[in-house]
Amino acid sequence: MLEEYKLNIDRDVKDDPANLIGYLQTMQLAILSGGSILRPIIVKVLGLKENYPLGVKALDWPEGFSTANAKKLFKERLNSLELSQEQKDRIISIKMKVFELNNKLIREVTHSKESKQVAWKYLERILFVVCLVLAFIGYFYFRK
Repeated sequence: MLEEYKLNIDRDVKDDPANLIGYLQTMQLAILSGGSILRPIIVKVLGLKENYPLGVKALDWPEGFSTANAKKLFKERLNSLELSQEQKDRIISIKMKVFELNNKLIREVTHSKESKQVAWKYLERILFVVCLVLAFIGYFYFRK
């Protein structure tokens, strides 16, 4: 899937470098809008440690950072670019394609063998704790 993603970027940018705007805008807005939601999901799926600065650092914002202001500034800068109507239409088309590619990538990652292994690992830990609690309860109950 990542290879398909890369090939799409390479082909689109080769056609017209302005096409990269479609990728940048879609990804930047996704990170600004959903970063705080995506961070714990990514940590869980990838099995990262609790103190997970590496791998999801791009989704952390410094104190006082306003995602609303960042999105506004990003939009203003994009609107200031001199693009033809044809380029704008192509960028919109690319943005729709990027959204589909992102969803496909997320589905692939969340349904991968590794993500299932991580889920089973957590389930095994939960079951172990439940068994341990039941053992302690049983021990103290039958000890009388």
